[in-house]
Amino acid sequence: MMRLILTAFLFFFTTLQAMYVGPVEKYDLDDWPNECERIKQRLQSTKEESAAREKFGKQLANKYDMFFLGNADQYLFKETNKVIIGLNFISDRKLSLEEGRKFIKSIIEEYWKELKINPIYQKKLDLMVTRLPDAKVLNPHKLGIQIAFWDEEMNRPQYPHLACVQVCFEQIHYYFADPKTQAWQEPIIENLDQAVDLNP
Repeated sequence: MMRLILTAFLFFFTTLQAMYVGPVEKYDLDDWPNECERIKQRLQSTKEESAAREKFGKQLANKYDMFFLGNADQYLFKETNKVIIGLNFISDRKLSLEEGRKFIKSIIEEYWKELKINPIYQKKLDLMVTRLPDAKVLNPHKLGIQIAFWDEEMNRPQYPHLACVQVCFEQIHYYFADPKTQAWQEPIIENLDQAVDLNP
Protein backbone atom coordinates (compact mmCIF):
# COMPACT_ATOMS: atom_id res chain seq x y z
CA MET A 1 0.00 0.00 0.00
CA MET A 2 2.81 2.39 0.92
CA ARG A 3 4.56 1.61 -2.37
CA LEU A 4 1.35 2.39 -4.28
CA ILE A 5 0.93 5.71 -2.49
CA LEU A 6 4.57 6.59 -3.10
CA THR A 7 4.28 5.66 -6.78
CA ALA A 8 1.24 7.91 -7.18
CA PHE A 9 2.96 10.77 -5.36
CA LEU A 10 6.14 10.43 -7.40
CA PHE A 11 4.14 10.41 -10.63
CA PHE A 12 2.47 13.67 -9.62
CA PHE A 13 5.78 15.16 -8.42
CA THR A 14 7.74 14.23 -11.55
CA THR A 15 4.94 15.49 -13.80
CA LEU A 16 4.97 18.81 -11.97
CA GLN A 17 8.75 19.03 -12.14
CA ALA A 18 8.78 18.15 -15.83
CA MET A 19 6.52 21.15 -16.46
CA TYR A 20 9.10 23.42 -14.86
CA VAL A 21 12.52 21.90 -15.46
CA GLY A 22 12.17 19.45 -18.32
CA PRO A 23 12.75 15.67 -18.39
CA VAL A 24 13.33 14.26 -14.92
CA GLU A 25 15.47 11.41 -13.68
CA LYS A 26 13.96 8.13 -12.54
CA TYR A 27 13.19 7.61 -8.89
CA ASP A 28 14.29 4.47 -7.07
CA LEU A 29 11.07 2.99 -5.67
CA ASP A 30 13.01 0.20 -3.98
CA ASP A 31 14.67 2.84 -1.84
CA TRP A 32 11.54 4.79 -1.04
CA PRO A 33 12.52 5.98 2.49
CA ASN A 34 15.57 7.78 1.06
CA GLU A 35 13.57 9.00 -1.94
CA CYS A 36 11.02 10.53 0.44
CA GLU A 37 13.82 12.26 2.34
CA ARG A 38 15.31 13.63 -0.89
CA ILE A 39 11.91 14.94 -1.97
CA LYS A 40 11.50 16.58 1.43
CA GLN A 41 14.89 18.25 1.02
CA ARG A 42 13.97 19.53 -2.45
CA LEU A 43 10.69 21.00 -1.25
CA GLN A 44 12.38 22.68 1.72
CA SER A 45 15.16 24.03 -0.49
CA THR A 46 12.63 25.41 -2.98
CA LYS A 47 10.74 27.13 -0.16
CA GLU A 48 13.92 28.68 1.26
CA GLU A 49 15.19 29.79 -2.15
CA SER A 50 11.84 31.35 -3.04
CA ALA A 51 11.78 33.31 0.22
CA ALA A 52 15.36 34.53 -0.25
CA ARG A 53 14.68 35.61 -3.82
CA GLU A 54 11.49 37.42 -2.81
CA LYS A 55 13.31 39.25 -0.04
CA PHE A 56 16.05 40.39 -2.40
CA GLY A 57 13.51 41.36 -5.07
CA LYS A 58 11.77 43.65 -2.59
CA GLN A 59 15.12 45.18 -1.63
CA LEU A 60 15.87 45.95 -5.27
CA ALA A 61 12.39 47.38 -5.75
CA ASN A 62 12.81 49.74 -2.79
CA LYS A 63 16.26 50.83 -3.92
CA TYR A 64 15.28 51.54 -7.53
CA ASP A 65 11.74 52.83 -6.91
CA MET A 66 9.96 49.89 -8.51
CA PHE A 67 7.14 47.56 -7.48
CA PHE A 68 8.07 43.91 -7.01
CA LEU A 69 5.47 41.63 -8.62
CA GLY A 70 7.10 38.40 -7.51
CA ASN A 71 9.53 35.66 -8.41
CA ALA A 72 9.58 34.63 -12.05
CA ASP A 73 10.38 31.35 -13.77
CA GLN A 74 10.84 30.24 -17.35
CA TYR A 75 7.13 30.62 -18.12
CA LEU A 76 7.37 34.41 -17.89
CA PHE A 77 10.11 34.31 -20.52
CA LYS A 78 8.16 31.88 -22.74
CA GLU A 79 10.73 29.12 -22.59
CA THR A 80 9.57 26.10 -20.61
CA ASN A 81 12.57 23.86 -21.27
CA LYS A 82 15.04 26.07 -19.41
CA VAL A 83 15.89 26.91 -15.83
CA ILE A 84 15.38 30.53 -14.81
CA ILE A 85 15.89 32.21 -11.43
CA GLY A 86 13.96 35.38 -12.16
CA LEU A 87 12.45 38.54 -10.72
CA ASN A 88 9.46 40.48 -12.05
CA PHE A 89 8.96 44.23 -11.53
CA ILE A 90 6.88 47.15 -12.76
CA SER A 91 7.92 50.79 -12.73
CA ASP A 92 6.49 54.19 -13.66
CA ARG A 93 9.86 55.49 -14.80
CA LYS A 94 10.18 56.98 -18.28
CA LEU A 95 13.51 55.85 -19.67
CA SER A 96 15.11 56.27 -23.05
CA LEU A 97 17.09 53.38 -24.49
CA GLU A 98 20.38 54.74 -23.15
CA GLU A 99 18.87 55.46 -19.75
CA GLY A 100 17.38 51.97 -19.71
CA ARG A 101 20.78 50.45 -20.46
CA LYS A 102 22.34 52.15 -17.45
CA PHE A 103 19.35 51.31 -15.26
CA ILE A 104 19.24 47.60 -16.04
CA LYS A 105 23.03 47.24 -15.85
CA SER A 106 23.04 48.21 -12.17
CA ILE A 107 20.19 45.84 -11.37
CA ILE A 108 21.80 42.94 -13.24
CA GLU A 109 25.10 43.43 -11.41
CA GLU A 110 23.43 43.47 -8.00
CA TYR A 111 21.23 40.47 -8.70
CA TRP A 112 24.08 38.39 -10.10
CA LYS A 113 26.16 39.21 -7.02
CA GLU A 114 23.29 37.99 -4.82
CA LEU A 115 22.97 34.75 -6.80
CA LYS A 116 26.67 34.04 -6.38
CA ILE A 117 27.16 34.89 -2.71
CA ASN A 118 23.97 33.36 -1.30
CA PRO A 119 24.41 29.55 -1.29
CA ILE A 120 20.66 28.88 -1.24
CA TYR A 121 20.41 29.32 -5.03
CA GLN A 122 23.09 26.77 -5.84
CA LYS A 123 21.62 24.42 -3.24
CA LYS A 124 18.29 24.50 -5.03
CA LEU A 125 19.98 23.68 -8.34
CA ASP A 126 21.98 20.86 -6.75
CA LEU A 127 18.78 19.21 -5.49
CA MET A 128 16.92 19.68 -8.75
CA VAL A 129 15.83 16.49 -10.50
CA THR A 130 16.40 17.13 -14.19
CA ARG A 131 18.21 15.95 -17.28
CA LEU A 132 18.52 19.39 -18.80
CA PRO A 133 22.12 20.18 -19.81
CA ASP A 134 23.92 22.41 -17.29
CA ALA A 135 20.73 22.76 -15.22
CA LYS A 136 22.67 22.50 -11.99
CA VAL A 137 25.32 25.05 -12.97
CA LEU A 138 24.70 28.54 -11.63
CA ASN A 139 25.57 30.75 -14.60
CA PRO A 140 24.29 34.01 -16.14
CA HIS A 141 22.07 31.98 -18.49
CA LYS A 142 19.74 31.36 -15.53
CA LEU A 143 19.48 35.01 -14.54
CA GLY A 144 16.07 36.46 -15.39
CA ILE A 145 14.68 39.96 -14.86
CA GLN A 146 11.62 41.68 -16.28
CA ILE A 147 10.78 45.35 -15.73
CA ALA A 148 7.56 46.52 -17.37
CA PHE A 149 6.95 50.25 -17.50
CA TRP A 150 3.48 51.78 -17.03
CA ASP A 151 2.17 55.29 -16.43
CA GLU A 152 -0.35 56.23 -13.74
CA GLU A 153 -3.23 55.23 -16.01
CA MET A 154 -1.61 51.84 -16.70
CA ASN A 155 -0.65 52.73 -20.25
CA ARG A 156 2.70 51.76 -21.64
CA PRO A 157 5.08 54.65 -22.29
CA GLN A 158 5.43 55.67 -25.90
CA TYR A 159 8.61 55.99 -27.94
CA PRO A 160 11.28 57.19 -27.19
CA HIS A 161 10.55 55.70 -23.76
CA LEU A 162 10.90 51.99 -23.12
CA ALA A 163 7.88 49.80 -22.48
CA CYS A 164 9.78 46.86 -21.03
CA VAL A 165 13.25 45.46 -20.41
CA GLN A 166 13.81 41.71 -20.18
CA VAL A 167 16.96 39.87 -19.20
CA CYS A 168 16.90 36.19 -20.09
CA PHE A 169 19.19 33.51 -21.54
CA GLU A 170 22.22 35.84 -21.52
CA GLN A 171 20.46 38.52 -23.57
CA ILE A 172 18.89 41.88 -22.78
CA HIS A 173 15.72 42.73 -24.70
CA TYR A 174 14.60 46.37 -24.91
CA TYR A 175 10.98 46.80 -26.00
CA PHE A 176 9.08 49.83 -27.24
CA ALA A 177 5.28 49.89 -27.37
CA ASP A 178 3.28 50.07 -30.57
CA PRO A 179 1.67 53.55 -30.62
CA LYS A 180 -1.74 52.14 -31.59
CA THR A 181 -2.03 48.75 -29.88
CA GLN A 182 0.52 49.22 -27.06
CA ALA A 183 1.80 45.72 -27.86
CA TRP A 184 5.53 45.20 -27.60
CA GLN A 185 7.38 45.76 -30.84
CA GLU A 186 10.34 43.66 -31.94
CA PRO A 187 13.03 44.17 -29.30
CA ILE A 188 16.47 45.63 -29.54
CA ILE A 189 18.70 42.78 -28.35
CA GLU A 190 22.09 42.94 -26.70
CA ASN A 191 24.25 40.08 -25.48
CA LEU A 192 24.54 40.12 -21.71
CA ASP A 193 28.33 39.72 -21.67
CA GLN A 194 28.72 42.72 -23.97
CA ALA A 195 26.56 44.97 -21.82
CA VAL A 196 27.62 43.89 -18.32
CA ASP A 197 30.81 42.42 -16.90
CA LEU A 198 29.68 39.56 -14.68
CA ASN A 199 33.12 38.10 -14.07
CA PRO A 200 34.31 37.97 -10.45
